[in-house]
Amino acid sequence: MENPNTDSCVWLIDDDELYQLITRKNLQKTGFPVVPASFYNGKEAFDALHEIIQSNGKTPCVIILDLNMPMYDGWDFLEWYANVDAAIRQGISLYICSSSIDPNDHNRARENGNVKAFVEKPMTTEMLTEILLKHKQMLESRDRQ
Repeated sequence: MENPNTDSCVWLIDDDELYQLITRKNLQKTGFPVVPASFYNGKEAFDALHEIIQSNGKTPCVIILDLNMPMYDGWDFLEWYANVDAAIRQGISLYICSSSIDPNDHNRARENGNVKAFVEKPMTTEMLTEILLKHKQMLESRDRQ
């Protein structure tokens, strides 16, 4: 795990190091000023988010979550995440990015109100750009209200 600093805006939670590397490079290509933080299982991300919340630190803007990982998998993370204060969750856009073709995974993700979308791997620069743009628009819309 990389220790997320206050500038860590996009969290990649995935146990595949190569996928993380590719996604980090694709994030750079989006042109958005984001700093990714990497976590290799849901437990690492859970602990980091818990610590940030306890210290009133800056939460991530986007979480990209894999489903199949050691220790805490994506479903474990989502179960815990559901208990995070709603005001905090409103500022975070959470996407599942998985290679799972299991229809149950897709349905379960669709039914989870904290998941913006289920995106199939690999996540392209265009997909990441769209996700970051949607998040920016969501925040701007909220600020106008």
